[in-house]
Amino acid sequence: MALVDSVGFDLKQIKDPPNKSKSRIVLRYTGNIFLILFFSAVIFTTINFPAYFLIYRYRMNPQSVAHASPAPETPVKQLGDNTLIISKIGVSAPVNWDTSSADVMSVLTDRLAHLAGSSKPGEGKNVFITGHSSNYWWRDGSLNTVFALLSELKEGDEIILTHQGKIFRYKVSEIQEVTPKQTRDYFFSDEEKLTLMTCVPVGTNLHRLLVVAKPI
Repeated sequence: MALVDSVGFDLKQIKDPPNKSKSRIVLRYTGNIFLILFFSAVIFTTINFPAYFLIYRYRMNPQSVAHASPAPETPVKQLGDNTLIISKIGVSAPVNWDTSSADVMSVLTDRLAHLAGSSKPGEGKNVFITGHSSNYWWRDGSLNTVFALLSELKEGDEIILTHQGKIFRYKVSEIQEVTPKQTRDYFFSDEEKLTLMTCVPVGTNLHRLLVVAKPI
């Protein structure tokens, strides 16, 4: 026992005061991290606003985006030659055939890119087409969000592709997400099919979404 001002106390019960400086440092770092994450999210959303607004519209009311599926007897002139049509997600976009890897990015501003080396419709192999899911909103181009809704497709959904005055109809058979390096494994095929590719998650290029469709 010890006496201080005639009051006894047990030394073992005395605790050091909390280290306020360490607590303040932790709070400061936590706050800075939160601010960085917050402003990063704001910047990301601003850059990709058109794509995410389109996704929001579709999920609130799919019919606000979709358009009527063309009837089987619809002439190619009415659809537009060299055009990809996905009525469910409101896509009707021109296709640039035999696009080299060096030209893909410049083509994608106003057309979908059919990758050189892949097949053409009716040739019995894989037709490989890619498009943007998002792009900088200030960049010129009418197709910056053309494939923003590609992940909304389900097995059995119809895709139409016109080429050289003919109409080719496909039904979605497979949807999967792969790494950029894995896309090469899906480029060639010994059977007739259509493969659509875009970057995901929307606004990033971390992975690739592949939608595979087979002829009807």
